[in-house]
Amino acid sequence: MTHVLERTQTVHGEVASVFEFFTNPHNLEALTPPWLHFGVVDASEARVRLGTRIAYRLRWQIFPVRWESLIAEFRENELFADEMLRGPYRRWYHRHVFRPVDGGVEINDRVEYELPFGPIGRLAHAVAVRRQLQAIFDYRRRKVEEIFGAAPPQPNTPAKLLLFAHGSADPRWQASIESVHSMLKEHWPDRILGVAYLERSSPSLHEAVTDAYARGVRRISVLPLFLTAGKHLRVDGPAIAERLRLTLPLLDLTILPPIGQDRRFAGFVRQVVEETAFASGAGRA
Repeated sequence: MTHVLERTQTVHGEVASVFEFFTNPHNLEALTPPWLHFGVVDASEARVRLGTRIAYRLRWQIFPVRWESLIAEFRENELFADEMLRGPYRRWYHRHVFRPVDGGVEINDRVEYELPFGPIGRLAHAVAVRRQLQAIFDYRRRKVEEIFGAAPPQPNTPAKLLLFAHGSADPRWQASIESVHSMLKEHWPDRILGVAYLERSSPSLHEAVTDAYARGVRRISVLPLFLTAGKHLRVDGPAIAERLRLTLPLLDLTILPPIGQDRRFAGFVRQVVEETAFASGAGRA
């Protein structure tokens, strides 16, 4: 089974200088968490190009790991891709794409990977590997921002919409919320992020926003699918948002009023009542 991990971020600088940094194999050590004990053992060139081979060593938990990669794609100041020749995965293909944008350079990392050992590998991915890879790339994003400086979002960048619901242990309840998300996603595929939940369902609001931020999203509007602003929205929601703003400095996060407070919502309820409960005329005053 092929898994995909993709991250996008925008940093200050020119494409040539940012690309130059990433094509030095030894700079990868500065972008890798210290708990991996990562190091470059050998590289066939001081700067990567098509056909370059690079050997690494690292440690996963208590196990030493050897890794060898081949640069399988290369276009100067645009992209390169490293493909694992030997290592812990059944397949690993990491494509790095660099694009000039207003205010800096957009860096996109897309990794396609497969684990060995069939069902055991799928279980390991669900239990640990996916989470560890996310932590590795979260660390990488922070280090890249420290080195180059994160470029702020452009004023005309439209906000992405994240639906926010209470959550339930009942899968039928969650299915109804997901159907609303699917309907909106069909109409606005590039603007709808997904659904986050306050409790009993996942992802949480903190997880959903953090994941979107790691993928390069900086402007997020949260639409609560609540009838009114009770304690959850008056206290819990703002507290979560404040913690997110403290840990994600470029985040532009807005929590919209609950959908039930929109004056059009009352009209919609009236229409439903007229078409269902009062359809036969029973109960009408």
